[in-house]
Amino acid sequence: MHVYNYKPVFKSCEYDGICGYSGSGKSLLDIYERKFYHKPELKKISAHPFCQVGENCYRGHTLTGCPDKLAKLKKYGVERVIDLAGYPGYEDECGKNGLDYFAFPLKENIGDEAAYFNQEAYMKNGVIERRCYRLPEKEIQDFIQSAGKIHSESSREFIGKLIDFIHVLNEGNFYIACQFGHDRTNRALVMNSVFNPQYKNFIDTEPLQPENIGYMRNLYNKLADEDKKAMGYTEEFDAEVFRKLNV
Repeated sequence: MHVYNYKPVFKSCEYDGICGYSGSGKSLLDIYERKFYHKPELKKISAHPFCQVGENCYRGHTLTGCPDKLAKLKKYGVERVIDLAGYPGYEDECGKNGLDYFAFPLKENIGDEAAYFNQEAYMKNGVIERRCYRLPEKEIQDFIQSAGKIHSESSREFIGKLIDFIHVLNEGNFYIACQFGHDRTNRALVMNSVFNPQYKNFIDTEPLQPENIGYMRNLYNKLADEDKKAMGYTEEFDAEVFRKLNV
């Protein structure tokens, strides 16, 4: 995929922190220069916040139950749908319209995931205080050991999905969405800008915000050397990620 560099063209309006500018009635399609936005027929695929995030790559809200819109995506060159909500039956809907499907479900609340990737915080706040306060000490320790193993296995499973997610993004020609196309879609694209060595192939529609740094740092600290290798890290890129998350 060719690398494109874009700079936002700011108008006289305030950024609303989601996917547009308050007071302007304009979406990111109006705010950013889109030198390769060459398929205006796709503008009406999804309501706000539909916009382009790479060459023939788009974000919006879920299109489950909208076979006509899925067919239009396929018609204009989109090859795969990335589902951040994990809708039952969505894979079949995509398949019927000739689209590949990849599920990368994220929690709706970033706070839940931020704690989840910090095992000590998860065990203290999410497990022990709610479930163990009446148990005998030995049972508490047994429970901690068991829950810690489950937590470690679950976080490893998520990292495996993250690696697959990065590879799917780099294949290009995708439509990525959660239910409304806001919080989880923003978070997934932040993951891309932080963890993907090829992030410069994409338009940065959602920059890394201070409230995301702790979450991303916890996740980064879970990455093993083989995980970084699987995503194509170099020593230089690994150092870049570390600097981003330790400002």
